[in-house]
Amino acid sequence: MTNIEKYIARQTFLPPVFKNTLAEDVGLVITIPAYAEEDLLVSLQSLKSCDLPSVGVEVVVIINHPIQAEEFLKEANKRISEKAQQWAIENSVDGLQFLVSIPIELPKKHAGAGL
Repeated sequence: MTNIEKYIARQTFLPPVFKNTLAEDVGLVITIPAYAEEDLLVSLQSLKSCDLPSVGVEVVVIINHPIQAEEFLKEANKRISEKAQQWAIENSVDGLQFLVSIPIELPKKHAGAGL
């Protein structure tokens, strides 16, 4: 087992979030943890507007909140996730793939971007 495989095994507490596999030409992955980010689509549009590098790019958005978050924040994350998922479908192009998770509840002890 490689060092990265060991690290991932230690950090994983959920099943895979996405079913699709990494495209062969991907050379850059941008990960965005998002918690009640009302302006998420502005950030995604900014990334789409950039000049693409010579390698494929995947932008992975992980919508999350602590399990003890107030219900209005959980609902906001659900709404944001649905909008962003639809945006990702409409705006992914060759060389630039957007992936957006459903809202993920993080354990109270570990909730936060570091997880």
